[in-house]
Amino acid sequence: MSAPTEPLAPRSCSNCGQRVPTSDIYCPTCQHPMAPPPVETVRIERTPFTVPAERQGSNQFDREAIVILQFLPSGICIPLSLDTPLALGRGQTEDTVDLTDLNAFRHGVSRRHCLLHRRDNHLIVTDLGSTNGTYLDNQRLIPHQDYEASHGARLIMGTLHLTIFFNRI
Repeated sequence: MSAPTEPLAPRSCSNCGQRVPTSDIYCPTCQHPMAPPPVETVRIERTPFTVPAERQGSNQFDREAIVILQFLPSGICIPLSLDTPLALGRGQTEDTVDLTDLNAFRHGVSRRHCLLHRRDNHLIVTDLGSTNGTYLDNQRLIPHQDYEASHGARLIMGTLHLTIFFNRI
């Protein structure tokens, strides 16, 4: 996998509208800080390695429960209440869990990779048309179709692995 290349086209300053070379950190006209250019997701040329699934926990995800995402191999855990649907991906928006610090770009995670939400007493995972796909318990998800996840389910986004746990508050 090669390193991403920087776009050559200049960007516009969000403050004054001046065209600014991609390499500039500040607008030369107004000195406003420039946002980094968006980086496209790198297509991964291999299927992610998976360990055969042997166990599957309860699929009951009641209203008092939270979901805990444990990322492998780091063991980092992210608890989510899922009061509203949340996307997993790269970027800081109010409806996206930003996985940038987990090397999401190198793992081929798209900006809005997959969606987690509640439906009745179940956790639903939906691939959002990601570049490198989403796998739930070794099954590649068809984009924009809903899949039910269980306690202990394994989710792979690109090559970023995590385990889903349900925990009552």
